[in-house]
Parts: sequence; structure tokens; C-alpha cells
Amino acid sequence: MTVAHRKYDYLFTGTKRFTANTRSRLERSLGRALFGYRGGHAAIRLAVRSATQELRAGGVADAEILVILAAVVEDAGRACRADRSSLLSGTPIWEPVQARVVEEAARELAN
Repeated sequence: MTVAHRKYDYLFTGTKRFTANTRSRLERSLGRALFGYRGGHAAIRLAVRSATQELRAGGVADAEILVILAAVVEDAGRACRADRSSLLSGTPIWEPVQARVVEEAARELAN
């Protein structure tokens, strides 16, 4: 059995419920965003879309889906020390990433 190396695996605790493809996509896109890589909006959108669809297919309520995805970002942000305050806004660095994820999930749930 081959085990794929996942670069941001150590950050995530709440992604085991997803399929391997969605989990990898979600961890990679969020990990890059939390470490400050620019761009990646499309990658986050696609990863959140897949995660939202899987959760919804699993019978999770729409409101709970938003809570789950927000918690994934917050936990990963704290794990990678992105909980320090931004110099410009004064909020933790992971909050804009979380807002983007929740916005994308809400958009997907509205469809």
C-alpha cells in the first residue's frame, strides 16, 4: 500500500471525514492560503465546493456545514501559528481565509 505524502497534513484534524481527493485538495489549498501564498482563489473555491457537496450528500445540515468548514480553517490556522494578529487589521491571519471559505460554502449551498 502506498501512502502519499501530504505537505500540510499536520495542520488538519477535521478532514478525515472527506474522501482522499477532497481531503488533499482542501488541505493543500487552505494550507497554502494560511501560509500566505497569494492567489489560489480558484483552488479554494473548488476544494470548498467538493467538501460542501460531500457533507451535504452525507446528510449534514447546511448550517452545520458552515460551522464544520469554519472550524477546519480555525484549527489549522492555530496549528500553523496564523493566529497572530495582522498588522493592518488587528485580527488573526486565519480569519480572512475562514471568511473566504464560509463565503464559498454559502454560495455553493445556495445553488
